[in-house]
Amino acid sequence: MNPKLETLMNKMQPGGVLLLGRNIENAQQVKILIAKLQEISRVPLFVAIDQEGGIVSRVWWEEATAQALLQDETHALKIGELRAQGLVKIGANMNLAPVLDGNSSEDYLFTRSFQVNSLLSSLFAASLIEGHRKEGVISVPKHYPGYDAISFNPETSIIPRVTTFPQAEAFFNLFFRLTPPILMLSHVVYEDVDDKNPLPLSKAGIGKVRENVGDEILLMSDDLLSRSFVKKYPPGILGTQALLSGVDILLAAGYPNDEV
Repeated sequence: MNPKLETLMNKMQPGGVLLLGRNIENAQQVKILIAKLQEISRVPLFVAIDQEGGIVSRVWWEEATAQALLQDETHALKIGELRAQGLVKIGANMNLAPVLDGNSSEDYLFTRSFQVNSLLSSLFAASLIEGHRKEGVISVPKHYPGYDAISFNPETSIIPRVTTFPQAEAFFNLFFRLTPPILMLSHVVYEDVDDKNPLPLSKAGIGKVRENVGDEILLMSDDLLSRSFVKKYPPGILGTQALLSGVDILLAAGYPNDEV
């Protein structure tokens, strides 16, 4: 916390913040930071962290079992509870996880996935989400409909394109068991729906998502200020187009740049 950040928060009045690794030094530091952010905010903030487990565990001193190491639904539920308890200790109330895409060894998200079939993935995901819910933490599954068959990181290079909108079986299996309050979108151009715009900037794309998931779930973008996006779009266009397309929550982190 510093005067520059406080001025920015007062000017923007965001509904939430996302803490990345660059914001986290230790438990005491991040707990104080979150408390100060809540203190200066005019509304209670969503405080989001990527605590997927495994290689993406921002709060490394708390529960961090990789998704691929979950044994069964009971184990996943317990891990979800423990993980959420660790987040609550520091004041976080939203976990951008679990990861439900990248289930091929050639996909860039494979090491962060469950590495099991779509049915088991959905069962484990539902248990993780339920474990978080029991402890008062919102779990945001991602990245619908999936970064499947994409071998490179879409945040750092170019916006990926695929021919057809995926079936997203793991997500659909999940929705049969529960309706998550928030769902994070992938940043992919699905050519059969909109051959020009990536999903969060596509009115047709968001319409397709709504056809599949209904109107109860809030849709969250992935990072709108990723390198691949800002190479192609001015920030003002990104925000405006995402809102006009029907995205409910705009995530803007600027990863992996460190100046925002």
